[in-house]
Amino acid sequence: MDKKLLRQNILSQRDGLSIQERVQNSRNIMARLIKHPVFIESSSVMVYASFRSEVMTEELIKYCLSQKEKVIVPVINKKRNHLVLSEIKRYDDLVPSTFGINEPQNLCFVEPRDVELFILPGAAFDEGGNRLGYGGGYFDRLLSTKLECQKLIGLAFELQVKKGLPCKNHDISMDCVITEKKVRYCTFFQMAYKPEGGEED
Repeated sequence: MDKKLLRQNILSQRDGLSIQERVQNSRNIMARLIKHPVFIESSSVMVYASFRSEVMTEELIKYCLSQKEKVIVPVINKKRNHLVLSEIKRYDDLVPSTFGINEPQNLCFVEPRDVELFILPGAAFDEGGNRLGYGGGYFDRLLSTKLECQKLIGLAFELQVKKGLPCKNHDISMDCVITEKKVRYCTFFQMAYKPEGGEED
């Protein structure tokens, strides 16, 4: 199955989750994330503002605002077809904007190199941390010059995780992927945190 058909198939399954399932699963995912050592140790965190049937992040963003020195969200620059990053101080700073995604009204630009941890959505992830995005390549371009010390965590529902995905050299990969069922460690860096057996239930 090519990327387009695979993306459509998985997103259709994700859209089929009830609101109750998405709320509860999102809370379970957040509970795993905020206990993760990388999250705890990071003072600057980029968190996507959830859209449509993605893992919900409103509660996560509010938690980060209460715990972190710097909370950043991605903003779509339609003219240049890429993402920029903006710090927020309150959740109410976010309003529906490009494509209906919540973005800050007033931008406070942050350079990607100044973010310690990126928390990303995706259409699908695989066991090796590869990410299938939504087709626009926004996060791939944003993170094409990612520093080794910067970490990437993907959030997904379990139905979005596959054994393998078609990927290219420019596709970004995660350090770990967190679902409502488990934490999957995907890189050598995570050996410092990985429990025996390689996954955290």
